[in-house]
Order: sequence, then structure tokens, then C-alpha cells
Amino acid sequence: MSEKNALIVVYTHIEGYPPSLNALTELAKSFDNIQVLVINNQKTAWKYPKNIALIECGAYFPTWEIANKKFADKIKDFMQFIVLIKKLLQAKKTNLVIAYDPISLFAYHLVSIFLPKKDKPLLWYHNHDVVDKNAIKKHSISWFAALSEKKIFEKLDFFSLPAQDRKQYFPLEKLKGKYFYIPNVPAKSFYNQFYNPKTVKYKTIKLIFQGTIAKGHGLEEIIEYILPTIIADKNFELNLKGLISEDYKNELLQLAGANKVEKQIVFHGFGAYQDVPQIASACHIGIAIHKGTDIMNKTLGTSSNKIYEYAAVGLPVVLFDKQHFREHLEKYEWAFFTDVSADSLQNTIEKIIANYEYLSQKAHADFESHLNFETYFTPVIEEVMQQIK
Repeated sequence: MSEKNALIVVYTHIEGYPPSLNALTELAKSFDNIQVLVINNQKTAWKYPKNIALIECGAYFPTWEIANKKFADKIKDFMQFIVLIKKLLQAKKTNLVIAYDPISLFAYHLVSIFLPKKDKPLLWYHNHDVVDKNAIKKHSISWFAALSEKKIFEKLDFFSLPAQDRKQYFPLEKLKGKYFYIPNVPAKSFYNQFYNPKTVKYKTIKLIFQGTIAKGHGLEEIIEYILPTIIADKNFELNLKGLISEDYKNELLQLAGANKVEKQIVFHGFGAYQDVPQIASACHIGIAIHKGTDIMNKTLGTSSNKIYEYAAVGLPVVLFDKQHFREHLEKYEWAFFTDVSADSLQNTIEKIIANYEYLSQKAHADFESHLNFETYFTPVIEEVMQQIK
């Protein structure tokens, strides 16, 4: 039996995409060798299976500084990425290519134009983030990638999304192959090691927000209305895990100072993905408030990692009260909705504390039964492997 080889291309670092790491774990069971080409903009910390080779393109340049790169340097980086794709395809007979973003898809497409038909692997495009074409600078790499996307759909063997609501933003009528829905839920194989039964017997209840820390997540309201307040005889601490600008950090600290709660905020910074569940598992309530109204925020019901990562470690979750989130999550007892007013936030927290142990157990049980990556990905990879010769 001939070897089965896959090439995965991501125009950032794959460790910034937890669902892709989950996919790698499962793909490693079906392929003999997997080459993963990424941009060298994040320190590698994940432990990859032995049959996966991570190739970092370019010298290390952190994500948060990329916006300052000169256009000529960005073009040079993109050309280097294309050259590496070509080399990796030549190094091994590749059965499947998976592109995880529009730019990596565009880069592979430019290489594939020159591949003989008999040598072309199956092509799978999984889109993590919908690109707002109106917000892209004209003649940028992203602009050309978005422009070519419709044409490439005619060549795709597989296309997948983490949210059904996003289908409307893609030319599915042009899709040659099969569409899959793979929500951004965490993997049991990774997350179960971090779970422990939760209780609120402690005096201090720890709230956590993980992800990019910015405006629009109810953090200001939590600092004003929850941290200075005693609810059900409990004090509160706000844990913030992820990237944050110095300006916004100072803004939150000034607000905390005005409310005399500076010592009740903990900044954990940006770090490896394995740090995320470790920190969350030591907290009690997950904050997943999204007040934005752009394409991404309108379709976060099944694509926001944090919602389901909280549930996986047994945390009840506080969400913004809008129809989209209710449609996807109202059926879960551990999901609570707030308009972020003082009364709404305080009543929500009080309800969670009053029935905490039950809600925590339900959250983890739902993760175990169906809100896990394996449930969705296993039938998908089985179908994909059937088409690999």
C-alpha cells in the first residue's frame, strides 16, 4: 500500500488556530506524513505527532508587528511562501492539500497552475475567518486572494466552515466538490486532561475572558458592575488571557482604579494554546460577550472557540443577549444571556452561583456527549480518505 501524504498551508502560525491543531491530531491517524507550512510569527509550543513536520517560513516576526512591515517585504514573504509550497510538493507525492485561509489558498493555486493534472492532489479549503472585502486595501495580497477565491471554488474537492451562517458569504454554487460543517468545538483528546469538578465554596469567584482582549466584550461593564459588588456573599476576580494593546490595558486599569478594584484583575498575557485550558480550569465562569455587528460577530454562535472551551472545563458561560447567540445556545442550561446593564449582569451571576455545581456538570457533559471536535471531524475525515487513491 502506497504512502498517504498531506500538505497543510496556513498564512500565519497554525498554533493561532486551535481547531486546526485539533484537525492535525486526527489527520495524523490517517496519513503517513503531514507537512505543515506556516508563517514564522509565533513561537512554536505545541507537541506534534511524530509523522508531522512543521516548516516555518521566514525569520521570526511577531504577529502584532506585521502591520508595520513594508509592502515590499510582505510581497517578498509571500513569494517565499509560494516557493516553499512548490518545494514541499516536489519532496513528497502529496495526496491532499489543506489551505486554512484565503492567502494560503491563493498561494497554492498559483503553484498548482503549473502542476501536471496527474500530479495534482485533492484540495480542501477550510475558512476560519470571513474576509470583509470592503475593508481590504486594494492591490494588497489579501485583495488578490479574495478576488481569486470564486475561481478557485471551481477546483475545490472539499470546502468547510465552522458556522453554517457563513455559507452566504461564499460562492457555494461554484463548488466542485463536497461541503462540510465543522464547528470550532474543542477536542476531547486534548481538553479532558484539564477538567476537574467545579464548586463555588470559595469566597472569590473567578471570571475569565480568553481571546483577543479589546472593546466590545463587556469588560468595562464587568469592572464597573461586578468587581466592586458582593453577590451571594462572593467577591469577584477578572482573569484576562490573550493579546491586549498597552493602550487598552491602561484604559482598563484606569477604570479599575476609579472603582478601587485594580487588585481584582489578572492579566495572563499571550501564550501557548495549552496554557488556555489550564488557566480556564482554575476559574468558575466564562465570559463570551461579543457586542460587535460585523460579519464575524454575526456568525460566532458555533465558531467562537471560547464558548465551548469554557464548557469543556465545566464553566457556565455568559453571552451577549442577541438573537444569533440565543438561536445557537439557548437550549443549553449552562448558557446565560446579558445586555451588560448592571441589573442584568448581577442577576446573571447570581443565577449561576445559585445552581453552580449542576450547571458546571451539565456544561462538561454536553462537551463529552456532542460538543467536541471528534464528533464532527471523524465522519468528515472518513469521507475524505475514501476519495484518496
